[in-house]
Amino acid sequence: MLGLVAYGAFAQLDHSYNANPGRVILEVPSREVDAMNQLNTILAGQWSVKFLEWGRTGGEDVCTWEGVGCTGAADAKHAAGHIGGIKSIKITAKSGTFPTSFNLAKLFPRLKSFEISGGLSGKLPKDLCGDSSTGPHSELEDFKIERSFDVYGVVPEACWLGEELKEFSIKRTRLGGKIPRDFGLPSQGANMKLQLEVLDVTTSRLEGTLPRSIANFPHLKSLLVDRSRLWGGFPKYLPSALKECSLSPQYTGSKDANAKLRQVQPGSSKYSDTPFDCPVPATLPEVCLATAYCKVVPPPKATTKEKKVTLPTGTLYKACARKDYDFLDEFEAQSEVECESSSCFLPGLGVAVAVAVGMGVLASVFLWYKDKKRKEKNEEEALKETTTGYDMSKLPIPEAKLPPADSNGTDKN
Repeated sequence: MLGLVAYGAFAQLDHSYNANPGRVILEVPSREVDAMNQLNTILAGQWSVKFLEWGRTGGEDVCTWEGVGCTGAADAKHAAGHIGGIKSIKITAKSGTFPTSFNLAKLFPRLKSFEISGGLSGKLPKDLCGDSSTGPHSELEDFKIERSFDVYGVVPEACWLGEELKEFSIKRTRLGGKIPRDFGLPSQGANMKLQLEVLDVTTSRLEGTLPRSIANFPHLKSLLVDRSRLWGGFPKYLPSALKECSLSPQYTGSKDANAKLRQVQPGSSKYSDTPFDCPVPATLPEVCLATAYCKVVPPPKATTKEKKVTLPTGTLYKACARKDYDFLDEFEAQSEVECESSSCFLPGLGVAVAVAVGMGVLASVFLWYKDKKRKEKNEEEALKETTTGYDMSKLPIPEAKLPPADSNGTDKN
């Protein structure tokens, strides 16, 4: 009896579901049920159901909702009263707009997959995949917002950097921003397990360059970036495990291994739609070369004086220190060089060396001037001694002697 009372008291804190009497009860924390209720409101009544509250009949188990999965559902046969949680949300939304805050890391800490297509509008919350207090969602493996041109704005950075991230897609949306500089860099605390298998940003508004760190994902099988707003050069290397790769829109049927016929010339009607610049690195996987269309960038017009990329002293070093990656990417594009770690170190070192050399030169000039004055003084003294044979000023002055007086007090002379 006491056990039943205790069980009933505990169940009032967490919703327990047993819509099917033949099914072992699976308990979902009440905060997650409340979050699902909030999500249902956000999506304008996506699920027309009632919550099953403790002590009431009717309603439906949240884990049976269409597109909703719970952890522990398979294990519930072996563990009565198993504490579960929302594991996956995969739905085609009818409509809906997110509020300014909806933190999946706090609301659904066990969530593995968040996939919504169609129906959404407006911007995504900045804390959708985590915030400064939680960090990127530590469990989220699949993040997909797809096929909705009414959702727009910048994809929150935390959605890119999850430790367990396996699939990322914003295809056919107006979502954009830039791929974070730390993407694929576990040394910076991002994507610690490098599990990414699918990256699909087709027909999105993703901007900036395709980072070299893409090559760090050994399990990447699908890379789809065509018809986005990426630009610049191709990465020199991409994962060898790729099975599906689409880099640029295909405008010809060429299968030329050297990509000569896939070069879009200036004046072509497709030139402005071709994102990447030539040349195409021969190091790309063969599956990527088939879609590695590039635009031929004409050489700069000849001028009487060649223009060079000049920077104020220490500018590049300061940009590195501030991690101003937009500036660094622009500098790379203009100067056709890659800013490696040495690029950040050497300009700063150069400034320090220049300052040290300048101070050394000033010190040398001062010592030289002081030594010169000392020599001039010695030369003047030597000249005086040469003219007189000796220094008259150093001779003693003789005392004047008077003749002795006689007894009468007169001079003998």
